[in-house]
Amino acid sequence: MSDPVLGGMGYPYVNPANIGSTDPSRPAAVLFEDGTDGKRHLAAAERVVLEVGQPAPVMFDRKFDGPNVIPGLGSTYDRHVWLYKTRRVSSPATTRR
Repeated sequence: MSDPVLGGMGYPYVNPANIGSTDPSRPAAVLFEDGTDGKRHLAAAERVVLEVGQPAPVMFDRKFDGPNVIPGLGSTYDRHVWLYKTRRVSSPATTRR
């Protein structure tokens, strides 16, 4: 997925059973990007929590971004942790350096 201003989000693989989890070992999605070697490499993990009137969740002492609307899910809070290359927690979710 790509945006001309924000850049690409790579290839997301979603595990619907993990939507709502703030357990670091259970991301709702992992994102891969193409490497220079022609293989896909793990780039990020994403947590998604449905927003139902509660405060934004906190993980690693950082509030989740949102609420944002994800088509098909509705209002959500999310947190991306970029792992490959930059190894940082991002904010907003789609910003990469």
